[in-house]
Amino acid sequence: FSMAPSPAFAVSQPLMAHGLGRALPFSAPPQHMWARSHQITSMAAHRRGARGGGGGGQPRGRRGLTSERNQERAAPGSNARLAYKHSFHAGNTADCFKHALLLMTLRAMLRKDAPVTYVDTHSGGGMYDLESQDGSRLREWEFGIQRMMGADEGPIGELTSYVRRLNDAEGGMRLYPGSPMVAAEVLRGGGCDNMVLFEKDPTTHSELEEALAPLSSGSLAPEVRTECADGFRALTKQTSRLSHRRGRAF
Repeated sequence: FSMAPSPAFAVSQPLMAHGLGRALPFSAPPQHMWARSHQITSMAAHRRGARGGGGGGQPRGRRGLTSERNQERAAPGSNARLAYKHSFHAGNTADCFKHALLLMTLRAMLRKDAPVTYVDTHSGGGMYDLESQDGSRLREWEFGIQRMMGADEGPIGELTSYVRRLNDAEGGMRLYPGSPMVAAEVLRGGGCDNMVLFEKDPTTHSELEEALAPLSSGSLAPEVRTECADGFRALTKQTSRLSHRRGRAF
């Protein structure tokens, strides 16, 4: 059962061979992304100074990200509302790259007939409305999935084909799938493959269950089990009880 992420060099050549590089034209990131990068770098420098004695005290809060919220986010096992909310970033370039890799690894595993267990430690909400209040705030998807919709080959082409089908009835780009929905699109039903999905935040877990509800009525969909829990902690306890020996932890 594979839990270790693939090294970057191991996937770079297959990605280029499948045309992923051609599907990712360069575009300058929006200004808020540069600002966020500077903010994260500054906060990291403060933390290093506090730990190493090079600058004392707790990192100062910046742009509303207070030290209290940092502590809340880092608290192990806490079910408090998370400071990071993926609905602000769904469909951005990193999301598309991540889902292309997911499709590649699952397709490789499905070359064999043996059943597969897919485990997602940070499942998120399952499906994201890009025109919702969250999705329209930063609109990072405009620099991600929207610019890739012309791709029709390789793993990016498979992803855009799925996104296109999701939005056929929407009259434009409106919905973007999370990793559980991407995995469910390719995994086999009929009692063959199954999915174990963890999501720590209770509100997001409820959104995940709602997004997955249509799968429960189809015999072609894989079996799905969700749990509102810390995915990393739960996975280390449950690896020996997973349904199949072959699997992918994402």
